[in-house]
Amino acid sequence: MAKGQGFRFGTSFTSKAIMIGINFAMTAYSVLMEGFTLTFSQLSYWVIVILTLHLCVSLKCSLDPEINKKFNWLAIHHVSFETLSPMNLLVIIVYWSILRANVVNNECDTLVAYIHTTLVHSLPLLFNILTFLKTDIVVKATHAVFIVPIAIVYGFLNYQAFKRLGHPVYDFLPWTDIWTPITIAGLATGCMLA
Repeated sequence: MAKGQGFRFGTSFTSKAIMIGINFAMTAYSVLMEGFTLTFSQLSYWVIVILTLHLCVSLKCSLDPEINKKFNWLAIHHVSFETLSPMNLLVIIVYWSILRANVVNNECDTLVAYIHTTLVHSLPLLFNILTFLKTDIVVKATHAVFIVPIAIVYGFLNYQAFKRLGHPVYDFLPWTDIWTPITIAGLATGCMLA
């Protein structure tokens, strides 16, 4: 990168830096308004955190002239993107097809809340697409296995939120029988096949 060229508007560097800032702002707003447990019992915020970490690693890789010699950084960049993409699709599909009407009717009592939930469930996919367009990542199907530990930890945190709140975070994950873990396993399988 030529001296000073990376900091101009529209470059890969500034685009990623802006996306990181927006992701931090969306997450901070949710943690302040809903608390840590409820925020991270929602898969949407897991996607935002993974996307933010991916963008930070991407910036590090972009700025390091010796990056070709640092396999671990390249691997983290690659696997985080491959994990992020199907999770992002899952969030978008489930939110906009199943959850949107209920969220808007029951949780968006202000314009700020309405805008926030719309952005949280739209911008990460846009950012994912922009990131894909600015990188040369080749997706490997065998890396889908990284979805499994994410699904397990997510299921545990969602269950903890259910116990703490006294009601399910999502109607389709009620934690009343064996079907909730099966549903999480099915969603994880869908992500791995995407």
